[in-house]
Order: sequence, then C-alpha cells, then structure tokens
Amino acid sequence: MIKQDFDIEKHVNLKSYSDSPGWLGYYERSTRFSQTAMYESIDKFIDFFRVISPNVSVVTSLYKFGSGDNEITPDQKELMEAGYLRDSLNERFSFHKGVVWEIVRELSSVMMYNAGDIAGHCFFILELLGLIVYPHDDTGFGFITMDLKQQAPKVVKSFFETLDKSKFISEPQI
Repeated sequence: MIKQDFDIEKHVNLKSYSDSPGWLGYYERSTRFSQTAMYESIDKFIDFFRVISPNVSVVTSLYKFGSGDNEITPDQKELMEAGYLRDSLNERFSFHKGVVWEIVRELSSVMMYNAGDIAGHCFFILELLGLIVYPHDDTGFGFITMDLKQQAPKVVKSFFETLDKSKFISEPQI
C-alpha cells in the first residue's frame, strides 16, 4: 500500500530515470510533434493501463516559472488550484492518492506540450502493478517497476507490443 510519505527517490534516479534500478523502457512518437500525436499517445497509455490499474496516485514537484496570470493556461490554472502544479520552485514532492485518470491526462499534456516554462518531476504510481510511469516531452511515457518480481515487466512488454510501429518507437529494457 502506497502511503502519503512515499519516497520516490527509493525507486527513481531523478538525475537519469533510465538509470533507475527498475527501469523497463519507454516509448515516444516517431513522427513530428502535433497535438493529435500527443493526445493519441496519452490516450493509448490511459486506455491500456486504466483497465488494469484503475487506481492511480501522482507524485509531483512540477512548477511553472514566469507565471504571470496572462501566461497561465486554463489547464495549468486548474492543476495549480488542485496542488499538482506550483507557481514557484519547491524541492519537495507533493503526493496525491486516488487521482482520476483525467488528471493524468492533463498532467501528461502539460509535460508534453511544454514551452519550456514547466520544470520538475511528475510520476504516476500504478499501485496494483507496482509501476511508476512518467510522461516526457518526446510525447510518450517511461516505465519503472518498484519490484521486478511483480507483473509490471510483463504488462509493460504487452503494452509495447500494442503500439503502432508507424507512429511510436519503443525502447524496452525487459
């Protein structure tokens, strides 16, 4: 059971996610960036994993800098009001348990469609799988297992196999 004092750094190397001990790989778009490709990537991820792990938690240290009111998008404002996105640098992570998948979609789009004014870390914890997932700016997601003995490696491998190779590149380490 994931608790409020969950320590993300026990599982994730914050300097290089791919150097994390349970890193399983990532996928990204193979085409030019477009909002259509971004939302297709997000929806592919959510549609697959929401069925397997309906409960998701978020661990984030995201902040927006240079954030005058006129520069904040409606999605960013909503995420700020809910405590997922801050308007100043804060080294600490915030933990949100029992998050609805729509928040995962919004956070993913903020990370992927970023004009360089969002910084920090954002992770989705799929507790039933023992899986940590991170959205990245190459319009995809990376995967880190908290326990190689759990089913996460097989599930992530199955997910990679569902990706359309003409649209996405996957780099499994499984």
